[in-house]
Amino acid sequence: MGGSNHPEATPTPEADDWGSRLFRWRSYPPVFVVALIVLITLGSPRAISDETSAVIWSGVGIALGIIGLAIRAAAIAAAQPGTSGRSTRAMTADALNSDGMYSVVRHPLYLGNLFLWLGVAAISGHPLAIASTVALFGVLYRPIIRAEDRFLRRRFGSEFERWAKRTPSFLPSRRSVFPSRFPFNARRWLDRDYHAVYAFVVASSVVGLAGIAAQSALRTPASRVWLSYLIAGTVIFTALHVLRRTGHTGRGSEKG
Repeated sequence: MGGSNHPEATPTPEADDWGSRLFRWRSYPPVFVVALIVLITLGSPRAISDETSAVIWSGVGIALGIIGLAIRAAAIAAAQPGTSGRSTRAMTADALNSDGMYSVVRHPLYLGNLFLWLGVAAISGHPLAIASTVALFGVLYRPIIRAEDRFLRRRFGSEFERWAKRTPSFLPSRRSVFPSRFPFNARRWLDRDYHAVYAFVVASSVVGLAGIAAQSALRTPASRVWLSYLIAGTVIFTALHVLRRTGHTGRGSEKG
């Protein structure tokens, strides 16, 4: 969202609608999506039938995930400091992000999430998993986006209307791109989004290992690759978390 969120936020008039409820619980749906992908992978035939196709699908999935993380990085690392926090109690906003990535699309973090979800689904190599992921994403995020837009329209009025008129909600456009007023800060992105990076590592590993379990043509070396990937990601995540908790990195977290 374009504005900042704070723990002391008071509920908005929209706090009881479906979109606002989903907003408060938006960190949890990915768990159920990954579980669904795993069940589909284990329970029915899929596109992967040999090690070559497994490598291809895994590469496509990782590439989509990297695109998603890059979109999130572009939004977080160059956003106005103090905006787009991770409050789950209510929507608040002290400022409106409308330049940089937010001049390409109004909800870049959710666009990044779509690529992350698609990346995990693609690793399964299963068309049904990919289609189900897209459908669930639409069902879950469409009302959240509407609720956020409604809140920002009430909060910023004509400023939001001008932004919304030139900037699409979800499908990117280059019609009126404005460079961010703030420099890209990679450390800020990593500090605020390392949970999302690790979540993708875990989800993609789980789906990759499920695919190996479901397909006898895939052998032990593939499982070692996924396990090594998961272990390396866990070590890096733990180190970053410890550094953050001990004050060796900046503070803050980003919505999404």
